[in-house]
Amino acid sequence: MENLVKQLLGKDTNYVFTKSMAKDEWRNARRSSIGGSDAGAIMGLNKWASPLTVYLDKKGLHSFEGNMFTERGSWLEDPIRQRCREEFGVLIEEVPYMFYSGEQKFMSANIDGLIYVQEPKTISGIEVSGLGGHEIKTSQRGDGFGENEIPDSYFAQVQHYMSVLNLDWFVLSAYIIDKNELRHYAINRDEAFITRLVKAEKTFWEDFIEENIMPAPSGVDAEDEAIAKMFEGAENTIILDGEAESMSAEYLLINAQIKELEEKKSKLSSSLKLKIIEQQTNSEEKKAKAVAGKYNLSFSKSIRRTVDSEKLKKDGLYEQYLKESEVAMLRITEPKAK
Repeated sequence: MENLVKQLLGKDTNYVFTKSMAKDEWRNARRSSIGGSDAGAIMGLNKWASPLTVYLDKKGLHSFEGNMFTERGSWLEDPIRQRCREEFGVLIEEVPYMFYSGEQKFMSANIDGLIYVQEPKTISGIEVSGLGGHEIKTSQRGDGFGENEIPDSYFAQVQHYMSVLNLDWFVLSAYIIDKNELRHYAINRDEAFITRLVKAEKTFWEDFIEENIMPAPSGVDAEDEAIAKMFEGAENTIILDGEAESMSAEYLLINAQIKELEEKKSKLSSSLKLKIIEQQTNSEEKKAKAVAGKYNLSFSKSIRRTVDSEKLKKDGLYEQYLKESEVAMLRITEPKAK
């Protein structure tokens, strides 16, 4: 396999074998550079990660250890790759290596595979030939995977790979579990996007990683989880600066505005429901549609199933199935007026 990689990518390609790496060794290798899965977060295109979470991971302050979904994706990778070989009728090889960019030393690529197409072939509407990359994803419901659409973070990921490996095209294969459907997306190299991506990654690496400066939070949920794991507490009261005082005041103001808007939203919802009820007719489906100028409204009843925790407690089963998780809550109060 190593000879094939040299033959396809050139003798000067920098790479290391990853399949035999221990978990800690693999984690340290990932932390030494920016990988494809970091690209979308750094560019603000990933709703599950941000520049801050990437920074914390690179510095070893917090890392995503995986979950049942990422484990399942790993299990399915080989059978999906074999299915792709059969569908495309071309050479697809697993690539257990981490590659490093010759031009941008902070960029690396750990791809799922390489595709070699000897004669021009059309894949998902795009003609490809020669050497390309292969990325495999799994999704429970297929959110973000349309007819000609993939999540923005995955687009950034494959463009990052094409930049590092100097490839012109990639195929992303997504297995939608609920539909038992395998979808393929051929993606061409986008030079304009790559220029922006490399600039963003260079800025991130030089301004934050090398300078040991933490990026500002972006507001994604993963940041709260990472910060909670870093928190250890303090015995004495911590005195914060004037900026923290201004931030606290703004936080309380926004909180009050949200509460007020939620109340307004609830009132409007109830008022609109009553207007529909005033003109309702009996319907076995318990549904109604309405038009208000340019707006379409629908009102319906549905069954919501919840677990009866009180019954579980009475039956002595509640504690058996109770799952505990550590949370870190921030509460802000201001002195009461005298």
